[in-house]
Amino acid sequence: MLYIFHGPDSFTRTESFHHHRKEVCDAVNIARQQEVNISTEEGYAALKEAVMFSGLFGENYSCLIVSGIGEITGKKSIYRDLLDAGARSKTAHIYFNEAWKKGIPASLKNVFKDVDAKEFAFPVLDERKAVEALSRAMEEKGIAVDKDAIAFLYHANDGDMWYVARTLEKYALLIPHITRAWLIKHGDGQLPAKIFDIVKPWLYNASLRERMMSWQKLDFKRPNYHGVLNYMAKAAHTPAMVQKLSQADIKIKSGFLEPDHALLDIVLS
Repeated sequence: MLYIFHGPDSFTRTESFHHHRKEVCDAVNIARQQEVNISTEEGYAALKEAVMFSGLFGENYSCLIVSGIGEITGKKSIYRDLLDAGARSKTAHIYFNEAWKKGIPASLKNVFKDVDAKEFAFPVLDERKAVEALSRAMEEKGIAVDKDAIAFLYHANDGDMWYVARTLEKYALLIPHITRAWLIKHGDGQLPAKIFDIVKPWLYNASLRERMMSWQKLDFKRPNYHGVLNYMAKAAHTPAMVQKLSQADIKIKSGFLEPDHALLDIVLS
């Protein structure tokens, strides 16, 4: 049996792939599983060697996980041999897990067309589905977290599901139940993962239009403005910006300006 996992949603695809592989392949002895990355010459050689031995899908291996397949160019015969060998076995399980954005490439469809295969597609998720997927993943890991907390981190980090998941796993070591209120008060998740892209127009004195567009993007996320200012202090590379940040720090500590207003002053100056 051939299983093809593909699509740009790498988080859900990879989670589903591991669940399926565990359910199917972990039922057999681990010695009968093999992972091959054919994007390297060593990996491709290993695949050729595996196919050459008839015992691949006999006593030695029953689960072959192939990565790095990409577009097949001049290697169709080895894949044909691999798939034929798998098709002849009642216990062979061959996995492909790829980030193809437009489905299975045409060149591969011709190779796979006569093979008993199951296809699992993972397109980009909208926010609601992404939050649901993250919620399920956390529940399976035994992590208690409110959905609005997940949505908060998802917004703050430009929809990076991997970053959200790893952040929640980290915070789960600190508290038994993660809430949005706790994230706002204690977490650093409200500081966008791609913060440099946002503050770059301010640090490099871009046009007013570019600076204001970045400000709107940041303000929409309602971040920890103290954290943004601290980040800028570390990233500042000109005496003029260092001076602006020093003045902002004095005004904040003196109570003349709130952090968001102090940052806006820098953006407009």
